[in-house]
Amino acid sequence: MAIEADSQMVQQSHPLDRYAPSVRLLGPIALVPVLRIVQHVDEMDYWDPAGYSQVDELAAALTACELDDRCEAVLLTINSPGGETARYQHVIDAMASLAAVKPTLAYARGCMCSAAYWVGCVAHGVWADSDYAVVGSIGADWAFADLSAGMAADGVRVRHVTDTPGKVEMAGDQPITDDAVAHMRRVLGPMAEAFRGTVAARRGLSVAADQDGGFAAPFDGRTYSARDAIGLGLVDEVVPEAELLPRAAALFDELAAVLNPETIPNPETPQTVDKPEPATPAA
Repeated sequence: MAIEADSQMVQQSHPLDRYAPSVRLLGPIALVPVLRIVQHVDEMDYWDPAGYSQVDELAAALTACELDDRCEAVLLTINSPGGETARYQHVIDAMASLAAVKPTLAYARGCMCSAAYWVGCVAHGVWADSDYAVVGSIGADWAFADLSAGMAADGVRVRHVTDTPGKVEMAGDQPITDDAVAHMRRVLGPMAEAFRGTVAARRGLSVAADQDGGFAAPFDGRTYSARDAIGLGLVDEVVPEAELLPRAAALFDELAAVLNPETIPNPETPQTVDKPEPATPAA
């Protein structure tokens, strides 16, 4: 696959037109950058021409890559610690649909963690720019601060006028009970299971329980260096940025020759095991 020296300027009436300059076409390869904390904010409130950190725009850009006939392959360059996942399923769906018909590669430029790894792992390959790039953090987390003891010590008492105590049980101005934490863990559970299932299916891994009733590496919520992640199956290889484009082009040529949608694993098929509920939410 040949790559032109200069970025191809998008023309009118193509699906990728509205995503310039965030998405660049280098010959037939679309470069899609994913940056910073991925979040759900209104398009009018936040847009960065350097890349995507907005959930809906990222999903739409991936769909545009699939539909644009000038784009033959997609390279995601990711430098993100993750972010909000409440509306993230349609990003994963868009990435899976794209990967079913076009070669894709995710490249960790320093950091590809949590929700950023979720979308990256759907690609046909995952590379990193150095041994010290960080990837992983597979799982889900919600943080709530229990400020009730400090407020009480300062003589501050908050009264909630509500018709049901469950409405305010995580407000933080009163003790957060174990029952409230267990409920939130049940809310997080399906999201985390979907994340683990996608990683397992796309990376050819099995989700196993550890001796403490949690999940064994790499599904333990921890972040790993690219050097260690290769052994765990999260990263394929380390490729210096100077070698990225020619190496990616060669990979895309190989993938294009054998790509068959029927042979691509379904990212929605979870591969999990029964295990005791952990004492705390996954990190």
